[in-house]
Amino acid sequence: MWAHADLRGRQRKKLSEWQKEWQLQPQHTPEADAPPKPLQQQQAEDEERMADEMLIMEKKEKNENVKNEAEEVEDEMAPQPRKKKLLVLDLDKTLICTSDEVCFVFEIVMINGRLCNGSVKPRPFLEEFLECCSKYYEILMFTSAGASYVERVLNLVDKKSYLSRRIYRNMDDRSIYKKDISNLGWSLNDIILIDDSSNVCKFFPKNSIKIGRYTGADDDIALLQVLPVLLTTLAGADNVRHILDSSKPFSWICEQVDFDSDEQEQFCVYLFKKWKIKERKKKKERTGGRYGKYFVND
Repeated sequence: MWAHADLRGRQRKKLSEWQKEWQLQPQHTPEADAPPKPLQQQQAEDEERMADEMLIMEKKEKNENVKNEAEEVEDEMAPQPRKKKLLVLDLDKTLICTSDEVCFVFEIVMINGRLCNGSVKPRPFLEEFLECCSKYYEILMFTSAGASYVERVLNLVDKKSYLSRRIYRNMDDRSIYKKDISNLGWSLNDIILIDDSSNVCKFFPKNSIKIGRYTGADDDIALLQVLPVLLTTLAGADNVRHILDSSKPFSWICEQVDFDSDEQEQFCVYLFKKWKIKERKKKKERTGGRYGKYFVND
């Protein structure tokens, strides 16, 4: 009995040694035992394998780009924080006027259904005014004109869509029209209204700037005059109602400028120089160049 057990123990030990020896020896596979492939075939297989690896890498890169683009679109669609203040602008006689000059011509349907042509002239420096103010304010058009007329005009004079919102008059409503800026979703402390009508400004005198009526003059610089105070004092004010007063003359509010930096002052000086250059060119054209030397050296 003991001899039989000893024999089985020796067999197990021998089997264990064989297993260890087998594990240390290289495993022979059919591929390993096969004869070496021709060099041309080996190169073709290597190129095919590299092409497969490149294809996998391109797919991963493409998926990553799609993911990044989706994240960018999501960021663009996310609601952006609105600017601190709201600038409310009138249209007719404030930013434009009807004119016999061929400036901006459009077709409009009258109340009686008749189709006619209209021509409007933008106030000088309107585009620069809207562009500069759009960096500090949400700009809203609040007009007593009808939607059809306003849309056609703004599509011509506001091609870059600086005006974020537009409020029109319901032409079927024959009641007295009042521009109520108290229910626009903003605090009155942060709303500025620019209008040429005293009847409009009197309802909110501490929010209004009464600008002169535009009648088509080429040398009108009212927008250029009010721009510095809008970009400086009013843009940084905690409460515009502590500054504005429509009962005071337009020149008074334009003088309430407080530059916070040299850049702001230099920018406003640049705009006035730009206006002077335009005026010199116009005078030179009117005089036929007779005073060209004077205007260049002035």
